Amino acid sequence: MQRSQREAAIVRYRRAAVLGKRGGHQDREAFYGVVLDRGPEWVLFAVLRDGGYPNGYSVVRLRDITEARLAPVFQEFVESRDPWPLIAPEHPLDLSETGGLLQSVAKNAAVYELYEEERRLGHMWICSPQTWRKRSVWVRMIDPDGRWDAMWTNTRFKHVTRIDFLGDYSCAMEQMAGPNPDDAASPVTA
Repeated sequence: MQRSQREAAIVRYRRAAVLGKRGGHQDREAFYGVVLDRGPEWVLFAVLRDGGYPNGYSVVRLRDITEARLAPVFQEFVESRDPWPLIAPEHPLDLSETGGLLQSVAKNAAVYELYEEERRLGHMWICSPQTWRKRSVWVRMIDPDGRWDAMWTNTRFKHVTRIDFLGDYSCAMEQMAGPNPDDAASPVTA
């Protein structure tokens, strides 16, 4: 991963999110991206979807990455397209701890995908932060039909395993849902 960050080299990585104290299931799906930044707890990837096309960002817990190998198959293609090199999000991310990370992601994207895989494998919210607490954040979710949920949901920082933002899916869901009903009445405060 250091070489990926230093040389903007594409890496294929796998991650394993263990289900809480019970252990068990692991996610063995391969992901492709370029490491843009690393912290003591989290790694920021510029995500590449099928064919080597950029598709937003993913922030993954460092301890969940089980394998990372250089994957140069689309390197020449990616380098021939704009933007190259792949650029970091507009606002820097706090990769040292989860609460600061979520607040810094919110400065870059009003809606993001928040994964809580230690509670349930594949558990993901499309959401927007509403109110910050010391160890959690209240979020308003977008349901699978592209509508804002009526209620807020509390997410504890210790359950967060991955955050994706500014990718095709979260941007499409945000557009389908329209403005967050809480934006005018209750602005997000960090």
